[in-house]
Amino acid sequence: MNGVVQSVRELVDAIGQSLTSAPLWLQAPLVMIVVIPLCGVLALAWLRIVDVSGAMGLRVFHALSAKVGTSIKNPGRENPAAGHEPEDSPIEKSS
Repeated sequence: MNGVVQSVRELVDAIGQSLTSAPLWLQAPLVMIVVIPLCGVLALAWLRIVDVSGAMGLRVFHALSAKVGTSIKNPGRENPAAGHEPEDSPIEKSS
């Protein structure tokens, strides 16, 4: 296993050495063509990880709040819009 790690390290070092010694006119297109799409794919993967972990955390939070018996959206109130009628509704005035 140590030989595999050493050979991968040597390969990465060789690529890094050749890229840093390359002229700027070659480095710039490589960054545009390779690194930017690679970072975009990694950003999408990271966003997916954050979304899934957030959904799992919210599911756990809902389960725990159901055990306690409180509502997460409106704590202490069953239906805040029940019985609330707007006094001056612009829709009713135009009729």
